[in-house]
Amino acid sequence: MKITAVILLAACLSASATGKAQKVSLTLRDAPLEKALKEIKRQTGLDLLYTVDVLQHARPVTIELRNADLRQALDQCFKEQPLTYTIVENVIVVKLRPVTSAEGVGEEIVAVPIDVKGRVVDTAGNPVAGASVTVKGDRTKGTTTDENGYFELKGVEENATLVVSGVNIERYEVRVNGRTGLPEIRVSPKIIEGEAVVVQGSTGFQVIDKKHPGSFDVISNDLINRRVSVDILSCIENLTPGVSFRNPNDGLLIRGRNSIFSNVSPLIVVDNFPYDGDLNNINPNNVESITILKDAAAAAIWGARAGNGVIVITTKRGKT
Repeated sequence: MKITAVILLAACLSASATGKAQKVSLTLRDAPLEKALKEIKRQTGLDLLYTVDVLQHARPVTIELRNADLRQALDQCFKEQPLTYTIVENVIVVKLRPVTSAEGVGEEIVAVPIDVKGRVVDTAGNPVAGASVTVKGDRTKGTTTDENGYFELKGVEENATLVVSGVNIERYEVRVNGRTGLPEIRVSPKIIEGEAVVVQGSTGFQVIDKKHPGSFDVISNDLINRRVSVDILSCIENLTPGVSFRNPNDGLLIRGRNSIFSNVSPLIVVDNFPYDGDLNNINPNNVESITILKDAAAAAIWGARAGNGVIVITTKRGKT
């Protein structure tokens, strides 16, 4: 019985040694580690033991071996991998590579940084140059895209999130998930909404805006208050095109002289009523806005008196 037991033990040890000494031939390029391990399993007859979560950390494998030893093949597969292996009996056990902590107490798993490459394009597929690509939560790591939209970030954690931003594009985030090469990142143009500027004036009968037919200019209260003056003419001067000043005695002209002997002064309307007095008698501090009607559309409202143009003055009123 003792002799039989010794013979069986020797046979088992011989079989185990023979299994581990089997030759392996592999030719793979950027292949998943799982594919390489399954090929080794097929050639050697050994079993594999690993979890899906562990293999998510694996990097692609590029290897070329001819009749290499099992250990040599496995060492090549796990070179620069955040994983390691052990052979227990006839089973290849794959696990995360343990690293001793700084305090020397226990073990912690440290993810190996990777280099990430990618390309940023717009919705039409055109490259986005000058876009900022940073690691979320880490301001020390970042780069910009080149003229073709390509970028490369070195030393990025496998579970990091990249943030793509720019002046003319919307902010976009993408998870690395252990990938060294990211698919094309499509970003949308940034839409900047502003407040609509509505210029409103008065014809003396109604409030008008730029949609109103005819030529007119509006001098708002802000423009009037830009200069300190004691008369309305000083407020109008140099603030609107088409209005010319000759001298204080002759007043002003709108779009030039329209007659040789007749009156060339424009019609003055104050708070919806024609005004025949002197403009200098109106206090500029009481004026809210001034609208200057320049063309024939004014004549359709005020008749022949508007042939030289109309200056509509609206004074300030109480507000709720």
